[in-house]
Amino acid sequence: MKTSNRYIPRIAATAVLILGVSAVALAANAMGRVRQCIRA
Repeated sequence: MKTSNRYIPRIAATAVLILGVSAVALAANAMGRVRQCIRA
């Protein structure tokens, strides 16, 4: 169990990084759409 506990923080960190990157990408897409609507 000790070995598995060591990997848990790494898995959590990678999951948080993936979620953060995806959130930034979604925000960038939303901003791009809003800018296009404003320009049009």
